[in-house]
Amino acid sequence: MTNPPWRINDVNRGIVVDQLDRRIAVVPKAGAVPFNERQANLAVITAAPELLAALLEAAYILDTAGTPLNTEFYDLINRCRQGAVPLHPRAQRKNI
Repeated sequence: MTNPPWRINDVNRGIVVDQLDRRIAVVPKAGAVPFNERQANLAVITAAPELLAALLEAAYILDTAGTPLNTEFYDLINRCRQGAVPLHPRAQRKNI
């Protein structure tokens, strides 16, 4: 994943770019997706790096405190980190 921040470069064309103005995503025009949903999709895409960082931090804090997240959350984190070493709950790491 490229580094944040990501931003909407062209709201009319639905283009999201990274900090170096490289195209990250294009959301279909309002005809294919209702305008308010398109705007929400653009907002979620631009927040993706920060959302992943927050989820990683929450997983670490909770796991360190002895309260690991459900397996589904680790699966989600790992799907977002393609090519990275998979993250597992601390208790499971001892068995790997």
